[in-house]
Amino acid sequence: MKKYENKSGRSGVVSYMIYEDYVEVRFNTGVYYKYSRLSVGDFYLTEIKKLAEKGQGLNAFLTTKCRGLHSDKGWY
Repeated sequence: MKKYENKSGRSGVVSYMIYEDYVEVRFNTGVYYKYSRLSVGDFYLTEIKKLAEKGQGLNAFLTTKCRGLHSDKGWY
């Protein structure tokens, strides 16, 4: 997992891992979500990848655009 930069200092995202067809995002609540090409589509997956690497805006995007669209959920 790669540490999320959290440039705003307010994000709940802790870390992420980018794969070709999905992104796994871990939150400070101890939960992780997997967002796949099948669950969110090509456009949103590309945006998730960009925001994760940018270190800003990922939590807001996931909350507003991808709520309930994850393909897997678990605890770490």
